Amino acid sequence: MLCEWGKQYCSLAGFDAGSNQLNWLTYKTYDVLDDSTIMAIVDEVSGAGTVVIATAFPEFVLTPLGQDGESILQQLYNPSQSVVALFDNINEWQVKNHYLIPKAIHNAFNDKFSNVSYINFFTAVLKSHNGYTSSDQIAIHFSPNQFSVLVKKSGQLQLAQVYSYQTPLDVVYYLLKIVEEFNLSKEVTALIISGLIEENSDLYKELYQYFLHIYFAKPPVGTVDSNTFPPHFFTSIYNLTACVS
Repeated sequence: MLCEWGKQYCSLAGFDAGSNQLNWLTYKTYDVLDDSTIMAIVDEVSGAGTVVIATAFPEFVLTPLGQDGESILQQLYNPSQSVVALFDNINEWQVKNHYLIPKAIHNAFNDKFSNVSYINFFTAVLKSHNGYTSSDQIAIHFSPNQFSVLVKKSGQLQLAQVYSYQTPLDVVYYLLKIVEEFNLSKEVTALIISGLIEENSDLYKELYQYFLHIYFAKPPVGTVDSNTFPPHFFTSIYNLTACVS
C-alpha cells in the first residue's frame, strides 16, 4: 500500500509490484490533522504487505550529502509538537532530505503493520521523471491550500519548497518571485503541473496569463481504469511507484 500525508489531505493507493500497476486510489481531506483523524484513517486500512508512507509536510530541508542536515532542520522549525525526524539519501542529486512527520502517524502505522517505510514527497519527485526534459522547469503539485514547487535551471536543482495559498493570485505571486530570483524566463521555462488543478479552473487560467509553456505531469505507470479523475491529480502517488518498483 502507498500512502501520502499532508497538512489537510491523505492519499491512499493499492500497488501491485508484480504487475507494476495501481489497483485502487482514494483521496481524503480534513480541516485539522489530529490524533482522532489519523486513527480514523489508519483504522480503515487493512491487509498485510508493505506500506510506503510519503510525507508532504512543509517541515523539511535538502542539504548536500555529508552535511549535518538534522541540526539545520531543528533550527529551522524548532518543532513544538510531537514529531519524528527522518531522512532520505538522494544520491542521484548528491543531497540528503531531512524531514519531520507527526509522531501519531509514525506510531499508528508502525503499531499496525510490520513492514513500514518512509519517504519524503520531494525525494519521490527527484527520483521520478515527470515526462518532460526541459532544462528550465518548475514542477508544481497542488493540494488543499498549499502547493509544492521544485525548480530546475539548466538541469540543476535550485529550489524545493512548500507554500500556502488561498487564491490563484497567491500562486502567481510566488512563481513570479521564483522566476525573478533564479533569473528564469517566463517565455521559456516549462511549468509541469499536477495535483488538484484542472484546465478549466481559474487557477490554470491565471497561470496561463504569465507562462507560455504549461504541461500536466505524465504518470510513470499505468493509471487506475476505474478512476474518474485525471491522472495528474495523483501524480505524487504515481511517483511513489518509481521508488518501490
